[in-house]
Amino acid sequence: MNNITVKITRHISCLALCVLMFVDMVKAQEMTPLQISTMQSREYEITRRLAFDSAMGMFQDMGYTIDTADWDTGLIKGHTTGRKGSAFFKVNEQIEASMFIRSKGEKKVIIRINLHRRAHGEQTGAGTVGSMALGMLVPFGGMIANEVASEGARDDSVILNPEVYQSIFNKLENSLFVTE
Repeated sequence: MNNITVKITRHISCLALCVLMFVDMVKAQEMTPLQISTMQSREYEITRRLAFDSAMGMFQDMGYTIDTADWDTGLIKGHTTGRKGSAFFKVNEQIEASMFIRSKGEKKVIIRINLHRRAHGEQTGAGTVGSMALGMLVPFGGMIANEVASEGARDDSVILNPEVYQSIFNKLENSLFVTE
């Protein structure tokens, strides 16, 4: 590529990144704490034991490594890692999930799930504008757009996509059905 093409590509990429970052920030700011809590929580008429066992099985079925599971507090934490991308830009991604199971009587629980994404993008040897390939959509509905540095992009954010949480609760309900 000649010098002018590289400069134009970088400027267009920067502009696209700024627009996508703004759209992502506005979208996240639109949610109130109550909306976030509602999206991340469900109430079930089951025992705490069934909820805890089903949650552990669901996390493992989804490919998560369980980091901690504390029956006394009802907290389960796990993570999954992956590497995605193209020949020009690779993303090392880790999704950290926590699930809090709270009893609300003898046969009723409230389950709250929180997903946190940590990603680091890196330019590969195949391209010279790899670090500008930001703003791309990622599997859990976020964008790699929080920080641009010479070594690539970083994203450290809570996942606030309602479809993601709905999908996880659907998988949990399937696990509850199998565990019963």
